Amino acid sequence: MDYSRIIQPILLGFMIDKLKGSTPPYLEAGLIILCSILNVFTTHWFYFSVQHVGMRVRVACSCLIYRKCLRQLESPEGKLLNLLSTDVQRFDQSSVYLHYLWIGPVNLILVFSILYYYYGTASFIGFTFLVLFTVLQGNFIIHILPQLFCII
Repeated sequence: MDYSRIIQPILLGFMIDKLKGSTPPYLEAGLIILCSILNVFTTHWFYFSVQHVGMRVRVACSCLIYRKCLRQLESPEGKLLNLLSTDVQRFDQSSVYLHYLWIGPVNLILVFSILYYYYGTASFIGFTFLVLFTVLQGNFIIHILPQLFCII
């Protein structure tokens, strides 16, 4: 899914290099267009499939909660409504983002290896800044942002 977006800038670089010469870059332009089309179709299919699985998990959990509440007749209706309307809804949302737990590190390694191939050891400086700002941003979200909302 994400790999066609990684390949497109490389193909664009090949196309620019070919424009400096005398031959027109028809192959590179066609491959860039093919990558865009491939990205559209795979992204749509992926999100459809993942949301379908998330919906099935949500329905299964709703069924389990409903059966459990039928066995325990003393459970309050507000708690049941909260479980069925908001808490189970998170399965739909989390199923889309679960994919990024494994594809994020794979993309990071792939992009870093491409940067290392083109720029050598200078890519370590960029990677260090990326990791540093990711840690700082996570620290800001966890510690400083809740304090700002408490003041407001």
